[in-house]
Amino acid sequence: MQRIITAAMKHYIHVVFGLTEAGKQPGILYNTLVLVGPQGYIGSYRKVHLTLEENFILAAGRPLASF
Repeated sequence: MQRIITAAMKHYIHVVFGLTEAGKQPGILYNTLVLVGPQGYIGSYRKVHLTLEENFILAAGRPLASF
């Protein structure tokens, strides 16, 4: 993630990308969207509404957040 943040700052752009994020408890994974920009890390969002297949692997995030 740090390489993407550095590139966004260098080129003065915003980048939105997804990743699988490990939770604080072992075995908990989230489908996470991250927003970075020229000023660095802006925020992230953990997917709330998972598909049937995702429910077997991922945990749902908390209700909607705004940046």
